[in-house]
Parts: sequence; structure tokens; C-alpha cells
Amino acid sequence: NPSLKARESQGFDLSFEYYPQDGMISAAVFSKSIDNEIFGIQTSQQLDVGRGLETVLITTPTNAKSAKIKGLELAVQQAFTFLPSPFDGFGINANLTLLDTEFTFLTSRGPRTTGLFQQPEITTNESIYYQRGPFEVRVSHNYIGGQLETIVDANPNSDQYWKGRHVFDANVSWRPTEHLTIFLEGQNLSNTGRQEVTGPQRRNLQEWANYGRTYWVGAAVNF
Repeated sequence: NPSLKARESQGFDLSFEYYPQDGMISAAVFSKSIDNEIFGIQTSQQLDVGRGLETVLITTPTNAKSAKIKGLELAVQQAFTFLPSPFDGFGINANLTLLDTEFTFLTSRGPRTTGLFQQPEITTNESIYYQRGPFEVRVSHNYIGGQLETIVDANPNSDQYWKGRHVFDANVSWRPTEHLTIFLEGQNLSNTGRQEVTGPQRRNLQEWANYGRTYWVGAAVNF
């Protein structure tokens, strides 16, 4: 798209941080206004791509009229070193992002307003760990909320959305010497796949991709 304009934004951020012993607590709010936000819009056209005239889907990068984002971010990190042994090896890391978005763009049927393209309204990460001497265990959770993934020009009911998904990971490591670490790691232990939905009220399944679980056993050597 040779007519594509550069994205421009103005933002305001306000944050607060507090540092207790062996920890941190933070909170932030922000507001952003974006001009010429770039996104892909999908249209259906009759073209000959080598097999005769047929209906094909064309995705074109284009500029939106406006995009607005308001958000809240919360985070906490804390090592529980104040607990009696052996519980002083526990700790947590967690963060939460909440967004309120407005996205306005032109279609062949006039302007439309949705949530921001490819941006979930909620994202969270949490980890609980135990670290003592050469031994460490960590269990983590990640949640990515639903998001608008494909915009169809002529029919809003054909827009495609990714549903929110939870993912759990875990790892164990042991450092028998200063230069050697042995580890066991499991990714996507919840066996969570990605679901794409479409249609009125997002009731129709468009695609379901399963990734399975992944396990790693290994060693790291440093000199």
C-alpha cells in the first residue's frame, strides 16, 4: 500500500513503585491516542491467479482513523526471605495488564468501531518459585485474553477472533558445581491449543490448533 501513512501517537503515563525488602510492588496507568494506526483488512475479489477467474481473499495494510488505549498495569515481585527456614526460599512474580481500547476504521460500508486490532484486553503472568542453594523449582501461568485477529471489510460477522487461553509451565534446576546446571523443563503442561472463532456472537469455530506439551532435559556448562 504506497499510500500508507506513518503511525503517530501521543501518550500519558503515571507510575508508582514501592520497594519492600527483597521485593517490588508497582502500579501504572496510561492513556495513548494513535493516529494512522496500521492494520490489515481482508477483502474478497475476483482475480485470475493462474487457474482462471476465482474468488480470492486479499489482505491489505491500511490506516485506521483513530485508536485509543487506556490501561492499568500491576506488578509484584517478592522473595519471602522473612520466613523461617526452609520456607525463606519461596517467592512470587506476578503482573496484570488491563486495557480499554477503541479502534475506528473505514470499510466499504462506512466507519466501524471495535476493540484494538490484535490486542487482548487482559494479560497476566504469575510464577511461584522455590530457590535454596543450588536447587530451584518454578511453576508459571500465563493468560492471554481474546483478541480481534482478522477484520473482514464487507461483513463484520466474518471477523475472526482468537479466544483467550491459559498456559502452565514448570522447570526444575540443580547446580551441583559452579560451572554446571542440570535442568528439567515442561512447557504448555495444560496442553492448551489456540481457538479461532467467527460468526455472530463469535459462536462458530474457525480453527483449532493443538500444540501439545513439550519437555526438555539438559545441562548447561559455563566457563
